[in-house]
Amino acid sequence: MRDFIRAQNLKKQICAMLALFVLLPCLFTLLMTLSYAIPNAAVEQSAARSIAMLEEEGIYASVNLGARVVRTDNWTDRLMLEKTQKAAGNSLLRAAMIPDYARYWHGYQVLLRPALAICNLTVSSIEKQISTDAAQPLPALAMLRRVNEIVLLALLAAVLILIVKQLNGWIALCFVIAVGFGDAIVVPMSLQYSVAAYVMLLACLALLLFCHNPRFCEHVCVGFFLIGATTSFFDLLTVPLITFGMPAALLVMIEMASAKCVRLDIARLALRGVCWAFGYGGIWACKWAIASIVLRRNVFAEALNQMRLRAFGDAPLPVNLPPTIYTLLNNLTHLIFPIALLIAAIAALAVIAVMLCRHRANTVRIVKTSIPLFLLCIAPYVWYLIFLNHSQEHGRFTYRAQIIAVFAILGFFVCLLKEKKERSHG
Repeated sequence: MRDFIRAQNLKKQICAMLALFVLLPCLFTLLMTLSYAIPNAAVEQSAARSIAMLEEEGIYASVNLGARVVRTDNWTDRLMLEKTQKAAGNSLLRAAMIPDYARYWHGYQVLLRPALAICNLTVSSIEKQISTDAAQPLPALAMLRRVNEIVLLALLAAVLILIVKQLNGWIALCFVIAVGFGDAIVVPMSLQYSVAAYVMLLACLALLLFCHNPRFCEHVCVGFFLIGATTSFFDLLTVPLITFGMPAALLVMIEMASAKCVRLDIARLALRGVCWAFGYGGIWACKWAIASIVLRRNVFAEALNQMRLRAFGDAPLPVNLPPTIYTLLNNLTHLIFPIALLIAAIAALAVIAVMLCRHRANTVRIVKTSIPLFLLCIAPYVWYLIFLNHSQEHGRFTYRAQIIAVFAILGFFVCLLKEKKERSHG
């Protein structure tokens, strides 16, 4: 009977995802069209001042964090600002397709254009009240960076509070450390870096808010589909995997805690991954189809050529290494403490070996139930090998996908220690 109920529930979720697969591209197209209904005059001054600010900083501005230097991606931020301008003669629908960069949804424009318009109004009112020789108001981008800092910090705080409430403070600490490995302090300084961070944090927040709802399991696959679709709409292929990996790892830990680590369910994780991939890849492909119709050219072929390049394209390497080895090492060495991840992995294996010798049955049980965490731990490296060219050329930001591995390894340690503590008190 239970298997029948599960099958019926899965059918309902599949039907819901198929319905969303039709509705979301229409909604996204409408939102993009409405965003370009804002006149160019309302955003161009803010965009121009922000672009000038980026040019002054440099294409890949360096941020000194003491022991290391991290770079922002001002090149992409400039691109995002340039795309706020609707070309003369374009209809709203055609402008919404971003004709010269049509393979992405560019959903960030739904927020960026109104934000620039508001900044433009604010700056204009300030300029009327100050003399010409007084200090000029901040560019819109400087204001947006400050808003980014506040909102991202607030979201992170909300997630941590809920993790402490739903799990424990140690898992919250693991989450903070993992985010720190991704140089979180730099993320608000770049529009491009912020997009995936917002989706990831909001997904974790929603998961923590509803994970104990009796009907949560009936909609979790649809939830991951929506996360993937939202990532596809807003992101420009930065580190989309974190929007799946971090919520998925968090959900595995919640299920391990609530189920007392009694079952191994790799299939459940795989199903969630498939749903996320369907939302991400499927909704992205819908953009190619819609753009092909609106622009009357084969955007589908253009996008597939770019995907082929990002996966299999050859890029000149600075060292004489096989591309796969170079890509993995390049992304690893961008971490704050790359050796720490290796040490943590070795330590985890050592702890498992010791516990196997002393408490074989309990240790085997918790290791088996932790296999989904191990799979999530290797997910970033599988992603690097699939999108080899992209991960080679953009290691300065693709390395952040490894926060999934950091969180999964540390979370596994917490589960081991918790099991040992409960056994000693039992």
